[in-house]
Amino acid sequence: MGEHDKTTMKYLKAALTTACLVFSIAPAAISHAGAAEPFAMQKALPVPGEGGGEFDHFTIDLTGNRLFVADEGHAAVYVYDTNTNELITILGKGVIHSPHSMTYRADLGQLYVVDGDFKFGAVRIYDTKSYKLLKTIELPPMSDWSAYDPVTKQLWVSEIGIVQKKAESTVQVIDTSAGTILSEFTVDDNVITDLSIDPTKPVLYTALRTKSFIAVIDRMSHKTIATWPVTGCTGLGHMAESRRRNGFIS
Repeated sequence: MGEHDKTTMKYLKAALTTACLVFSIAPAAISHAGAAEPFAMQKALPVPGEGGGEFDHFTIDLTGNRLFVADEGHAAVYVYDTNTNELITILGKGVIHSPHSMTYRADLGQLYVVDGDFKFGAVRIYDTKSYKLLKTIELPPMSDWSAYDPVTKQLWVSEIGIVQKKAESTVQVIDTSAGTILSEFTVDDNVITDLSIDPTKPVLYTALRTKSFIAVIDRMSHKTIATWPVTGCTGLGHMAESRRRNGFIS
């Protein structure tokens, strides 16, 4: 990777680089005086290989007691047993380029890994019983963020347009049951980040990082029907919808 690519990657992703995996959250930086610490680290697990791990997304198998960890730095996905904290296996060594967001379908026993770097993009589908690669769905370079709709079984995956020197980015809609691409559309920003779906609503949300907006996209027409300005911060990344407050945390 050249210096320009390294600089661009730092701009695109603010990732934590560390040599161990921590299964709890550090104590809050701000707390009320005299109040008990709400979180405390219980254990740190070493990551296989040399230093340089760069964690991206995590996803969990609640019934199977497994945690899937995407490590961009080592180009692999780790599978941990959450009961014993032991490493079960490593997925994608020699195959995955740079793992990002993931979706686990418990009904199929399949893990969908979005894999993307400056020259390559794909969704890798793994069987989580045999841990074998079942299929690779090729996508544009630097495919990264995704959102899953458990009702339609569709996975929506974003690509970052700035990598290909485009003014817009693309989103691919994947049928996870068939393992095929259903459709593709563009979003008017060259860096789009997190995608979010509320299955009770017919819309997709995504963050337009360059323009500092959250876009509301109709999932039927693929048209942007509203944009919400974000002020007081830069570098939009992860989002979480608060149904109680009818809003977003970004």
